[in-house]
Amino acid sequence: MLGDDWLNNAITQIRYGKYVEGELEKEVQENINRVSTEALRQEITYSYEFMLGKPTECLLQVADSSHFDLIVMGSPRPKNQEGLKSRMHCEKLLRALSIPLLIIPYPHNA
Repeated sequence: MLGDDWLNNAITQIRYGKYVEGELEKEVQENINRVSTEALRQEITYSYEFMLGKPTECLLQVADSSHFDLIVMGSPRPKNQEGLKSRMHCEKLLRALSIPLLIIPYPHNA
């Protein structure tokens, strides 16, 4: 995600790329903190791993190299919600995984 249409030189592209990575890192850390706190409260053992790359391939790589009982992930964000949209290819994931996958629906404020 570089937004090349308005980036006119390499240094601007690098700065923008670092900005986007920083925003993503903040969002990831907020979610890690939230889930860690709740897992501790519920006495649930879980782990997370932060990787860069295509989301589907990264998840499959981690799933193949670890012994998990279950993979839990959120469903794609609705179009009207803030934040980046998922690039996870669920069909490819479902065909390739050999362990259970639980997809949690996006919470809707009613």
